Amino acid sequence: MRKPEENIAYLEKLWQSYGSQAEVWVLPERWSTGFSVSERAVEDEPGPAHQAMRTWAQSYKALFMGSLKVRPPTGHPHNHAYVVSPTSKWAHYDKRHLSRIAGEERGGSAHPALQRLGYGGADL
Repeated sequence: MRKPEENIAYLEKLWQSYGSQAEVWVLPERWSTGFSVSERAVEDEPGPAHQAMRTWAQSYKALFMGSLKVRPPTGHPHNHAYVVSPTSKWAHYDKRHLSRIAGEERGGSAHPALQRLGYGGADL
């Protein structure tokens, strides 16, 4: 597992060169830590990786999408897919199909909750 701050710093360097070249950036699943089963891969919501997505969206005037393993105020870790707009609005989708390999079915539960975020005339 890479440290989230290393991945954030690596991507920040990429965004400095390419961030303004697209209106939408899609990051891989659990982009800040990789697909780790470690509890160290969980960050409180909102954490540093989520804040980095918000900063990038504002700085580069682009929509950023990516998932993070977070511990929301409700307690159990979830794999949230985030959409963050340049206006600082954000929404998330909770993973529906939980991974047995990652132990997601033990502590979390599948939440088909979908928050909507209007952006650029689209309802995301």
